[in-house]
Amino acid sequence: MGKTVMLTSIFFLVLLFTGPFYLLFSGQVKTGRDWRTASRAPANLLALKPIGDKAAIILFSAPAFNWRGMFSTHTWLAVKEQKQAEYTIYQVVGWNQYRGKPIVDITHGVPDRQWYGLNPNIEAMLIGDNARSFIPRIKKAVYDYRYAHTYHAWPGPNSNTFVAYVLAQVPTLKFVMPYNALGRDYGWQWNIHSLKIGGVLGYHISSRAIAVNFLGLTLGVSFKPFGLIVPGVGLL
Repeated sequence: MGKTVMLTSIFFLVLLFTGPFYLLFSGQVKTGRDWRTASRAPANLLALKPIGDKAAIILFSAPAFNWRGMFSTHTWLAVKEQKQAEYTIYQVVGWNQYRGKPIVDITHGVPDRQWYGLNPNIEAMLIGDNARSFIPRIKKAVYDYRYAHTYHAWPGPNSNTFVAYVLAQVPTLKFVMPYNALGRDYGWQWNIHSLKIGGVLGYHISSRAIAVNFLGLTLGVSFKPFGLIVPGVGLL
């Protein structure tokens, strides 16, 4: 019995860390970079999107900086009011706490800049009248964020905890966080469909996916869309 438990534990740990090490050895994660010289140039993801004067809400993600990208992506939200050209970007920036700036970082400008040398992805986007109706609720959630003065990269609250909180306050928006957004499950919750214990242990069962969170890493199966949920990698 003891040997079976040990072998099962080893197998589970191998599953957890296969994704992160794959990202490292495949070169998809860059280490040893200096954030002061890393690029924040526009990625121009929105150049071909038919947004124009319409309102827009966009969920972005990009691999976390340096070795952290083995385990997690960094997420942020950008919103644009109707008939305005400028976007407002909402995110949590952990190192702001060492620079005398608010952890909840609210800026205006280009929403799809590289995240310190790495191109972002658009995870979800809503354009038009429907987006316009959600923007006030997003703004309220940003200012109501309960961990506005607390940041811990692991297990949270971190940048992904912030975005997950905002989206949870606007459930009808139906934006879904990336599975490799470590910190998305930070908190305490229990019901038959979900368990969260401080962001380090839990599970989630729904028509969309069955997933287990261990040490902040998520492993499971997605049904919509179909695929494997691999720690560090996300949906495969």
